[in-house]
Amino acid sequence: MEKGLRSHWYLLLGCFAFIGLLIYGASLTNSFVRWDDGLLIYENPAIRGFSFANIKTIFTTYDPELYIPLTLLSYQFDFLISGTSPVWYHFHSLILHILNATLVVWVIRLLTKNTWVSLLTGVLFLVHPLHTEAIAWASGRKDLLSTLFFLLSTGFYLQNNTRWSLVTFTLGLLSKVTIVTLPVILILMDYFQGKPLSKKSLLEKVPYLVLALVFAVIAYFGKSQMLQAETVVQIIAMAGKSTVFYLEKLIAPLHLSVLYPYHHTIVFSSSDFLIPFTIVALIAILTLISMRFTKIFAFCLGFFAITLAPSLPNFAKAGTYYIASDRYAYIPSIGIFLLLSLGIYRLAQRDTLRNITVSATVIFCAFLSYTASVQSLVWKNSETLFTNVIRYYPDSHVAHNNIGNLYRRQGKIEEAAQSYRTALSIRMGSDLGEQDTVAISEFETSIANALATKGDIDQAIHLYNKALSANSNAVILSNLGSAYREQGNFTEAASKFKQSLMLNSKNPQAYLGLGITYQEMGEIQKAEESFLEAIELQPLFPVAHLNLGALYINTGRTEEGMAKYHETIEINPFFPQAHYNIGIAYRSLGRNREALESYEKAIALQPAYVAARINAGILYAERKKIEEAIEQFSEALKYDPNNSRALSALRQLGAL
Repeated sequence: MEKGLRSHWYLLLGCFAFIGLLIYGASLTNSFVRWDDGLLIYENPAIRGFSFANIKTIFTTYDPELYIPLTLLSYQFDFLISGTSPVWYHFHSLILHILNATLVVWVIRLLTKNTWVSLLTGVLFLVHPLHTEAIAWASGRKDLLSTLFFLLSTGFYLQNNTRWSLVTFTLGLLSKVTIVTLPVILILMDYFQGKPLSKKSLLEKVPYLVLALVFAVIAYFGKSQMLQAETVVQIIAMAGKSTVFYLEKLIAPLHLSVLYPYHHTIVFSSSDFLIPFTIVALIAILTLISMRFTKIFAFCLGFFAITLAPSLPNFAKAGTYYIASDRYAYIPSIGIFLLLSLGIYRLAQRDTLRNITVSATVIFCAFLSYTASVQSLVWKNSETLFTNVIRYYPDSHVAHNNIGNLYRRQGKIEEAAQSYRTALSIRMGSDLGEQDTVAISEFETSIANALATKGDIDQAIHLYNKALSANSNAVILSNLGSAYREQGNFTEAASKFKQSLMLNSKNPQAYLGLGITYQEMGEIQKAEESFLEAIELQPLFPVAHLNLGALYINTGRTEEGMAKYHETIEINPFFPQAHYNIGIAYRSLGRNREALESYEKAIALQPAYVAARINAGILYAERKKIEEAIEQFSEALKYDPNNSRALSALRQLGAL
């Protein structure tokens, strides 16, 4: 690359970085959200540093549906820099988006040879609010990273650098498999550039196709259960609706949400699906006709449709249909932005329209930038995220359920219970088909009879496992049981957990909740059986192992309890509660050195762990390490200023 040209790219990157920080700077202080961030990042032991075991884990497992080892590797890098502080994760994602916008300019410039069109396409990509989900959501990293390598692979191909194109394509597939359509996109680019469709050009695509097929097979095993639940008619019907929805949001990005639920039966003849499908069909027909005059529409709309296609079947999750997800439009949007940019460029060439076209474009980009900035703050925390969903889509039972979880963690038990009731009411009112709706509505009134005999229970399990909404309702009932348990209403809590298990007998969380409830009620044998059921269903369930260990310790079965604690730590060495519990057990056995080491590990993993700091402070004081004791008690007061034990200890040590 010539020196002058390189300086232009540096200038462009700097300008895009400035715009990106202007739009998303305020969102860099956003928290993690309870929407896969725990699963992939702050509760994921596999990303906590580089090690052979962690590398092996991320390259041999799903997330649990997607195969994204390179994305998880990027989280390992983030963890080395900032631990579980979210700021760097968000900044890293923003850097990737800025680089992607710059690469869009590069690729479109190579493709069209038009600097102004490529710049406008890159700007639209940079500022569009539909991309906010991929940027502001820490777990959206996979879309950013796969796009980076998708664009690099495309650019290298256009420069006839096949070796690096294949390398970056492989890296992209390791980030997220949805870029599997790249071989078709390369053929589409050949068409746009006027290259003949020859045997030689097709053979050039074979290595890309082989890679795509290998990763498609890998992806299938992660998604096979979800795909088997959908029919071809449902996929086609929802594909039309989703496609029109994305086109609408790209032109008018209003009422954006992390969830776009659809609570009715998918019937192709319904106007909900027939009208969008007709619109898509008309666009396709007009595009084919336009090929006699220009390649622009075929290329741009073809790019959009082809890159969107892998995401279209992914609309059914846990018994609920979703029309779209903003992040799925991240790469496909390039086709629409290119079409808009070409149209704006053509209009701007006319003297009579130049000023109004430029002004309208600037206003539109300013509107997109402002909307993106506002949308980025929707991801500030879990409460703002799901409150936004309820604002625009109040029939989202998932949002109400997640708000209930948030209230429960905040100690707002009655508010949590009300949110769970609302979520359950929405699910029971969904249009799931007459048989399932009747079964669900009758379940609450017949639960006592169903529990009376084993025959009735088996029949209920058989019926509800067939219900489309069974898993979702089971989760909500389990959460409602947790809320009742925290209220001290153990009888009602046990009832809700049992109802949850009737809907889904393979829910380890419900067995865990039931075990804790039984333990609170003093029914130790039933508690142990419930914990063991949870572990049998999910052998690597650290919380279940921990609670079973605590039960053993509390009932005098110390050796078994210690074994369970060690097993918990082996499963998840980054579980602070496990280190704290085993510290208490060591303390009761008089093994104070090991107890102190365990408390220190708990504190290192969770600095705000006040109980661990106080216990560590007491042990330091007993060992005459007064400075260390004072430090622990003082740190405890930073997180809990009115903690009576810490205040009393500091007075006794003469530090107050």
